[in-house]
Amino acid sequence: MKDNECYQAITSLPNQCFQAYSEATKVNIPRDYRDVNSIVVCGMGGSALGPEIIGDVFRTELAKPYIVNRDYEFPYRVDEHTLVILSSYSGTTEEVLACGNKAIEQGAKMLAITTGAKLGEFAEEKGIPLYRIDPRHNPSGQPRMGLGYGVFGILALLSKMQLVSYSESQLSRLIDFLHQHEAALEECAQAIVPELKDKIPILIGAQHLKGAVHALNNFLNETADTFTAYFYLPELDHHLLEGFSFPVRAKQLLRLLLIKSPLYSERIQKRLLLTEEIARKQGFQAIEYQAAADDKLIQALEVVMLGEFISLYLAKAYGIDPAPVPRVEEFKRRLRG
Repeated sequence: MKDNECYQAITSLPNQCFQAYSEATKVNIPRDYRDVNSIVVCGMGGSALGPEIIGDVFRTELAKPYIVNRDYEFPYRVDEHTLVILSSYSGTTEEVLACGNKAIEQGAKMLAITTGAKLGEFAEEKGIPLYRIDPRHNPSGQPRMGLGYGVFGILALLSKMQLVSYSESQLSRLIDFLHQHEAALEECAQAIVPELKDKIPILIGAQHLKGAVHALNNFLNETADTFTAYFYLPELDHHLLEGFSFPVRAKQLLRLLLIKSPLYSERIQKRLLLTEEIARKQGFQAIEYQAAADDKLIQALEVVMLGEFISLYLAKAYGIDPAPVPRVEEFKRRLRG
């Protein structure tokens, strides 16, 4: 089993963040890339989580419209005024490569983030500025366990183009926080795992932590082989409250995990309290996690590290190897065939 390699990857999250930011800021990016009208980041699975976290944390600060595209095609026509960022940790993600070819045809400005393989070759052949990840702080080899590269690779590139503001001092605060709170997050995860074992976790979050909640969902799917669902406020309150009634036996099988934050807006904090109150009255059990950091991006990485620990210890509770994703790999082989 690769428990130790996964554990090392989790505790290396601060190192991934520092390495990615330090290296990606050295990528040579043409000055006219700053003049785009919109940003589209193409990625799938773990390679889309970092871009999503950045989009949610900086959603009110990004200088241009920003979307994460999880498909073979773009949601609208891209052109020379669009910045397309191709994100594939493995470098073999076919949806991302398909978007790369379409972006070339349509004249978009492009960047790429990958460890290499086909996407690395594509970027070099087409002269696309490339952040080639050296994943030395991810011994697991799994994209989801290298999320620091995805978050800070994207952030460094956007910061260099002055499309978002982020400084080395902010990065230092984030790294210090993760180092200082690592043991507490691991202990918290170990306390949560018995509540989730043999249950279906229902994850609930909002605003700047939406991407981190999505990441937690993926960790549970891939590392702990666990079926999950996730919902965001305020949208949840407009439909799911009525779904808390039936089937009655679902209340024994489902377990709500509420990701709370004092940095949520006042209305969202009130909504979260009322949502939890209604769910408990309907017979659901809920677990709460209150993010401790005083910064939105630090909170997002705090939840990421917590989620990685939860999924690792839940995998141990089930007696399974936390690293491989055999069904995903089999699916890809059959799709290629």
